[in-house]
Amino acid sequence: FAIAASATVYLATLISTQLHERERHLSALLETTQTVSSTLSLPEVLERLAISAAKALATSRASIRLLDETGEHLHMAVAHGLSEEYQTKGLVDVSRSPLDQEALSGNVVIVKQTATDHRIQYPEQVLKEGIGSILVAPIIGRGSPLGVLRVYAVQPNRFTAGDAHFVLAIAQQGAVALENALAHETLQQADKERAQFVRTITHELRAPVSGAQSLLRVLLKLRKVKLNPQQRDILSRVEARFDF
Repeated sequence: FAIAASATVYLATLISTQLHERERHLSALLETTQTVSSTLSLPEVLERLAISAAKALATSRASIRLLDETGEHLHMAVAHGLSEEYQTKGLVDVSRSPLDQEALSGNVVIVKQTATDHRIQYPEQVLKEGIGSILVAPIIGRGSPLGVLRVYAVQPNRFTAGDAHFVLAIAQQGAVALENALAHETLQQADKERAQFVRTITHELRAPVSGAQSLLRVLLKLRKVKLNPQQRDILSRVEARFDF
């Protein structure tokens, strides 16, 4: 009877813990969705996504690396709670990082013990930073990977399968917000280029038009040039149309 009672208590505690964790994850996911969707600024989206992921898993460190145009390297886009030395350790070469190759293929990767995992490209820097375990989730856009979201912990064996599913959901929400921010940034850049083009064309046209306008004014004022009323009216209209 005592054994059965102990087992019952253990199961009840386990179920309660799992339910509490599930509730915390759902609450954090909702908060993350609202947070990253409330802005179209790319730096703000990245910063909020990293902070939300770290906060949700009760850690203090997270980062987002985005693929460059070649798709061969991951550069640090934002880091939360990481030292400057670690952030600037270098680009991640995807071809030399099995960890990121697996993540970019669409899988969530858990590094349980960084000290013995050979998939890490910069193992010495990771250990120096005091990172014991890492969770890596892919950020997948419309059919193609954009980068990876990483969450770090000091303790080894820190992350669970439940954490992996949760961070993947955060990364998926982040991908939508990230693509919206990128599209907004592209539109803003297009507007700037269009405005610059208009300014350039206006400047290029103003000089010859101003010269022609001056000649017309001189022509209209010269007494030696005899113009009938119709000719003078036509020239006056042309001169007026040159005004910007």
